Amino acid sequence: MGFSCKRISQKVLDMPAYEARQKEYTSKGHKHFYFMTLNGSEVIDACAKGNLGRFINHSCQPNCRTEKWMVNEEVCIGLFAIRDIKKGEELIFDYNYVRV
Repeated sequence: MGFSCKRISQKVLDMPAYEARQKEYTSKGHKHFYFMTLNGSEVIDACAKGNLGRFINHSCQPNCRTEKWMVNEEVCIGLFAIRDIKKGEELIFDYNYVRV
């Protein structure tokens, strides 16, 4: 599976900033959010900036996993297959998203 890197370091939020950002978007009437949990204390906000990877769907039985990498001092997310993926099969991963 390929590797995608975007300049997202300014979009990596700690939990208090994430909670504030979610409330801000809700108060502005946003109906769709593109948040991804990196670990227990960091969340990526790809709502305003990101690549096509932000549209990959969630599944509790994923065929891919993500890894956080530092490339040239930038936070990057790699998407990797965890099993063979059939031609035409949708790529899915576990968002590890927890609503607050």
